Amino acid sequence: MTFAMQFEPDSGYGDGSAEPRGARSRQIGQVLLCLGLIDREALVRGLRRQCDEGGRLGTCLLDLGLIDEPSLLAALGAARGVAVADGDMLAGASGEVTERLPRRAARLLRALPFGRGPNGIRVALEDPTSLATLDQLRGILGGPVEPHLALEIRLAQALDHHYGVEAPGRFVRILERRARRSEVAPSAAAC
Repeated sequence: MTFAMQFEPDSGYGDGSAEPRGARSRQIGQVLLCLGLIDREALVRGLRRQCDEGGRLGTCLLDLGLIDEPSLLAALGAARGVAVADGDMLAGASGEVTERLPRRAARLLRALPFGRGPNGIRVALEDPTSLATLDQLRGILGGPVEPHLALEIRLAQALDHHYGVEAPGRFVRILERRARRSEVAPSAAAC
């Protein structure tokens, strides 16, 4: 799924600016509204969840079942002008590339090398626009990297799977709820 954006991608995410989380959420919320992926009621519910529990707006919307992962990931990638990596790509990460990044660096940088591309090692990140993170990865991996955006819950799940970096309890609960919902959905459709 791809989206053509008719506005400039936000350039303030990875440049070290002290942009408050609420401002970023409003921007992402506006993107999702403009694309018709959520309505105003869903945005308000997501923002309330974010105020109550913290975290990123997209993750809150996913947890509430108000948006699906492919749509959210595609919209975020289009808004930031970056390639994306979904959960299947992360789960199938090549051991050849994951072992090039030490566990400690993967945990600290929130980064998962998951394959080779034509221009370097493909690395999934929560913020693929962070120049400081990309510079560190180039140094550690010894060459160019192809940054990809990953949803924070899928990146945490993959870091746990590949490196044994324990996912935060909040993410584990969200993933469990999502799995239960997906198990219930097919049986409800059979009625």
